[in-house]
Amino acid sequence: PFPALFVSHGPGPYPICWQRDGNHQDLVQAYSGIMEQLQLDPDELKCVLVISAHWESESEASNLRVTCPPSGKHPHLLYDYNGFPDYTYQLEYDCPSAPEVAARVQLLLEQAGLGCTLDPSRNLDHGVFVPLSMMIPQAHVPVIQLSLPALSEHGSTNAERCLALGRALAPLREEGILIVASGSATHGRFRQPEHAGTFMEELKRVVTEVSPADREVALVDWERMPYAREAHGREEHLLPLHVAAGACAGEEGCVLSHGWWNNLAMTHIAFGLQSVSYTHLRAHETPEHLVCRLLLEKKKKKYTNKKKTQVWQN
Repeated sequence: PFPALFVSHGPGPYPICWQRDGNHQDLVQAYSGIMEQLQLDPDELKCVLVISAHWESESEASNLRVTCPPSGKHPHLLYDYNGFPDYTYQLEYDCPSAPEVAARVQLLLEQAGLGCTLDPSRNLDHGVFVPLSMMIPQAHVPVIQLSLPALSEHGSTNAERCLALGRALAPLREEGILIVASGSATHGRFRQPEHAGTFMEELKRVVTEVSPADREVALVDWERMPYAREAHGREEHLLPLHVAAGACAGEEGCVLSHGWWNNLAMTHIAFGLQSVSYTHLRAHETPEHLVCRLLLEKKKKKYTNKKKTQVWQN
């Protein structure tokens, strides 16, 4: 099965601006390297299904919605941001749609007791086209978008609903469909700068160090994480993570990359990778620590091989 991805899509279209202007190259390269880290060739994909923080169902009583343009093409993009350079309102990501996958999503959700309506008019928002423009710039892979459930006043209820949504979508991983949950690891105002790092260390620990069963419990009770409501005053940017985790229930998670732009944690996370590379960051690990660990592991391996050679020669 394919892994499921949580991507921090960044502030509006800025990641595309950074790529164009040569700024924040560490963050740009983190996006462009995601498919290689997932060990996936875009040509292997039947479709990408994106759950973005920027599309919620209208009310708790409303069905979920999935894009299904009648022409099989997305006619426009949704430039759902303000105050950015003029050219960002003319960006293009001319990917096809996948009506048959939209129908499959609708069927799976209905089988799980979750109502779903095909939406012929919704355009792809920046939570979709910004990260995909950098992950799959050729725009040749079909893309559809699914709404989040409408948020209630209860953080744990919202979390449970999104975990359940992910579980319902899990069969798609066996069908050539990459589930991309697009949000932001942090999306709030911190009273103290250090609170952001404290929250992120706990979130990374939950993703990478606890068992999948305990991870689900912790994600339901995410408000108990330190400074959680500072990180997410409203949790629509966190909940896509729950969808990705739910789609890979019982499987390990790993941090693909981690960086910062102001108080936004630009963290990308994968669940369900069949083999986790040593180059993936561990919880509490900085890129500098990663380099040191890899060098030590290489030295240890070289020493071990040398000892084996000496034993064989003796």
